[in-house]
Amino acid sequence: MDKPTPRINSSMLGQHTNKTVRIVGKVMQLQEGSALIESSDHGQISVSLNPGTTFSTPYVEIIGIVQQDLSVQELTSSGFGENFDLDNYNSLVELSRKYTEIF
Repeated sequence: MDKPTPRINSSMLGQHTNKTVRIVGKVMQLQEGSALIESSDHGQISVSLNPGTTFSTPYVEIIGIVQQDLSVQELTSSGFGENFDLDNYNSLVELSRKYTEIF
């Protein structure tokens, strides 16, 4: 990525339409070509996956573009392990919005 991408949760999707973002969450449902992710604020985000995308862990980071319908088109993704504290991560998301100069 040439420029930093903001870390967001589901409540921030509308502020980032047509922009590249980072979302960390738990895979709640996985079907061919799409996933439903519980984001760090416990809201749900629909993600359109690239062909061949699979997840080896329940917690993932999605880097993608927010669509007009507030779904996310995956650009890339990576596993974040078997155990991940979404509440702590959501605090980081909120702090990164408040203190943009250090994030």
